[in-house]
Amino acid sequence: METKNCTKCGKEAAASEFGINGRRKDGTPIYKTYCKACVKAYKMQWGADNAERLTEERKREWREQKGELTERQCRNEKCGKWFTPADNRDKYCCDQCRQRKIQRDAWRRKAASKRVQKPTAKTCKRCGQVKPKSEFSRGVGLICNDCLPTYRAEKHQRYKAYYKQKTRERKIRRKGAEGSHTDAEWETLKAKYAYTCLRCKKQEPAIALTRDHVKPLILGGTDYIDNIQPLCHSCNSAKNDTEIDYR
Repeated sequence: METKNCTKCGKEAAASEFGINGRRKDGTPIYKTYCKACVKAYKMQWGADNAERLTEERKREWREQKGELTERQCRNEKCGKWFTPADNRDKYCCDQCRQRKIQRDAWRRKAASKRVQKPTAKTCKRCGQVKPKSEFSRGVGLICNDCLPTYRAEKHQRYKAYYKQKTRERKIRRKGAEGSHTDAEWETLKAKYAYTCLRCKKQEPAIALTRDHVKPLILGGTDYIDNIQPLCHSCNSAKNDTEIDYR
């Protein structure tokens, strides 16, 4: 542990008992020559010996001699009186002017906040039109009432398709089937057969096409697109777990 001798009391003490006066280029501290105890004792003794020099009047005289105190104008606009401050921090000629200024500033801030007008119109994120706020329902966001039914219907369809896909994937995992295919591949397959059921020859939108595995999963079939054929609900149920290729 680094130690140092105090030049005031002559005692040897740890370096942490000395104040830091600066640092060298390499970052090592430069300690003061007096220890902290001697510095404290010196300040207390000097304050006791020079109590009369610490009065407010004496401080004012020192500042006037140095030219630090000059006349300044009161910050209160309605007063505007020139005065000689007792301290460099004084901005008002009296406490009454200070309180009036604080109250006036608070009133101005309150009045300015009331003058701020909230927007009365919104832009719909769906149709892009600027409409009054009354045309928007609370809790919906930036979708106007005209676009809201269509937006909710599409959102319901997206959720329905998402959970239907998850259910199908869970069924495939439970049966231990191999492979998978994407929705884009399924749409391409439906377009290839003109959105027609390969068994009853009916087309969408009169029917809803479903994914049918040519070789059923229970018989070891895969979930690759090569093992998929488009059938309607009734035809898919009629085929059941038999291996029939209608392509």
